[in-house]
Amino acid sequence: MINKLDVLGQAEITLSRFLKKVDPLSSDFKITNRGVWASECFALCVMCDLLGIETYIESGVYKGQSLLSLRAYYDEDMVIHGIDFFYYNIPHEAIVRGITISHKYTVGDSNIILPEQISKNSQFSFGVFIDGPKGWDALKLAEKIIGYDNVKFIGIHDSYLPFDTKDEHYKFRKHLENNFNTWSTDDVDFVRKYNYLDNTRWLEYLEENQLGGILPYNKIKFLHDGSKYDSRLLKSYGPTITFIWEK
Repeated sequence: MINKLDVLGQAEITLSRFLKKVDPLSSDFKITNRGVWASECFALCVMCDLLGIETYIESGVYKGQSLLSLRAYYDEDMVIHGIDFFYYNIPHEAIVRGITISHKYTVGDSNIILPEQISKNSQFSFGVFIDGPKGWDALKLAEKIIGYDNVKFIGIHDSYLPFDTKDEHYKFRKHLENNFNTWSTDDVDFVRKYNYLDNTRWLEYLEENQLGGILPYNKIKFLHDGSKYDSRLLKSYGPTITFIWEK
């Protein structure tokens, strides 16, 4: 069973390739509005590296921010499969970014397609990222697949932790932590070291929506050395991915 130290150790190994292949600090790195942040894409790559993932499958792809980042990172070394109710022109997005597109994209219901794909391909190890459906519906989907031996992790997006204990997001996050082994991208040690990956993200993000005050730590003077994090302003980091495993 992996733990936080395993994740942080792998992050140090994954970083150099991520910076080279995905290059989130470059002016050429295009931000998808309402898409996954660079630090979250990095965390997905870390988890896939750590657990030797052969097939990455994502439910709720929108414009493909995370799909394309993983494709850039892994080149042709991983099967990448996106599922969504709607069709988004991800191949076009890839061409704009200069990324070779070679993954499967299925329009349909993840509640049906995801378990089918995992059960039919039991010889492959899967990493799963759920960015749609959201909240409790995301958990229902996760519970359909978490028992498969070849599912090595499930990441659930938008699992940030607000201060208000009556907030549904708070209840949801605490339910995950109380019922599964978890690690989240708002982990303070992870953010202290890698929040700079989002430097190009939050500037554009702030221009369009505040997301209820859920902002990168560096916006609230949380320096790269972690010296000025003001917990009165923020309890979580960005939308946040919580990775879960069975206890």
